[in-house]
Amino acid sequence: MAFNLNKYVSPAKPLPIILVLDTSGSMSIDHRIDKLNEAVKTMIEEFKDAVQKEVSIQLAIVSFSDCPVLQLPYTSPANIVYKELHAGGGTELGLALNFVKEIIEDKEKTPSRAYRPLVVLVSDGQPFPGWEDPMKQFIDEGRTSKSDRMSMFIGPKDESAKEVMRAFLRNTANDVFLAEDASHITDFFKFVTMSTIARTKSQNPDIAIPLIPPSSSSKKEEISIEANVINSNPPTVTVQLEDRDVSSDEEDIW
Repeated sequence: MAFNLNKYVSPAKPLPIILVLDTSGSMSIDHRIDKLNEAVKTMIEEFKDAVQKEVSIQLAIVSFSDCPVLQLPYTSPANIVYKELHAGGGTELGLALNFVKEIIEDKEKTPSRAYRPLVVLVSDGQPFPGWEDPMKQFIDEGRTSKSDRMSMFIGPKDESAKEVMRAFLRNTANDVFLAEDASHITDFFKFVTMSTIARTKSQNPDIAIPLIPPSSSSKKEEISIEANVINSNPPTVTVQLEDRDVSSDEEDIW
């Protein structure tokens, strides 16, 4: 009888990416929502070309204005049909963080065998009151405390709103990306995309590559991340004699 190697090869482990996107009314200013849609669509297309044998990118999208909406559950980029977002309503960040926390804490949705999730928060204004406790719980409690986080603030004003986005990054190696106008939204998503692709190519995809916002020279930072992608060792296929079933009761690997 022929030996079937595929029977003993571990299935690709999911790398969960959750985009948490502000779709409040102010996102219609300066065509921000249009640029956001373009950037997300470009990200999806680039993820399609970054398929690895051991790592399966699983992208989810949560929009928030007056309430959070699951626009896309965890889906492989190859199977995504993107529906454009529209701006309107307020900025209920607290509800959005609670909603995303539920997704990550649920081991049926975000399984224990998955790599460490990345949560990407994008907003352009001061959130409604009551966001502080949900953010603290997101950062300090449960499985979400182990997630990697990136954030972008869109707009030239409102220092207090920028500080909210910085607060979201506490306990990470990342710094907030400041996009003074809509044209920089694409730059941010390019950095997130390159960082994620680098993780899929690394020997340990649980280690996220920090996002260093461009200051004087965005090209320099772009080259730095590209070098990480190029120099990353390709993943090896794991062959095992027994399939290990990771149940929802087991510890996370991250």
